[in-house]
Amino acid sequence: GVPEQNHYFMEILLVVTSGTLKYEDNQGKAEHLDAGELQLVSTGRGVSHRESNPSEDSPTHYLEIWIQSNDTGSEPRSVEIELETHRVTDGLALLASADEQSGSALIRQDAEVFFGDLTEGTTLEVPHAEDYPYAWIQVLSGEVAIEDTKLADGDGASIEASGFPITATENAEFILIRLP
Repeated sequence: GVPEQNHYFMEILLVVTSGTLKYEDNQGKAEHLDAGELQLVSTGRGVSHRESNPSEDSPTHYLEIWIQSNDTGSEPRSVEIELETHRVTDGLALLASADEQSGSALIRQDAEVFFGDLTEGTTLEVPHAEDYPYAWIQVLSGEVAIEDTKLADGDGASIEASGFPITATENAEFILIRLP
């Protein structure tokens, strides 16, 4: 497992790609997150947490993405999201935003977090957004290309463009974060 970590003023995305992840924090939260689940932890004034694999037989793989929060005084909180319930084949599903648009979860930062699902050979045009000139993509499974750059399982990349194409060179799932 991962030793206890202390975080302040962070938005943390935990995305389980295989197995089960045990999450515990000093707020009394104890969760088992399964493959295909995402947990958004807003640390607020501070939270201590740790992750571990509850199984002695099966491996666990997960990604942890940190975004600096714009909120320095709130209580810590977290929300769990099942990716399958938000899947949009060959598209993007908004999971979190600063204004909770379209029923998305609240993220304490001017950012938008999407779950993407593309079938091989499909190109998705991420639309231009004046307020979001930057992006981060994190591939959960499969392979995508952004212009001449190929990204596979576990790869991540920053993008300095508000509109850009993502092409699936294999069936792919990914997290896309749009940033100001």
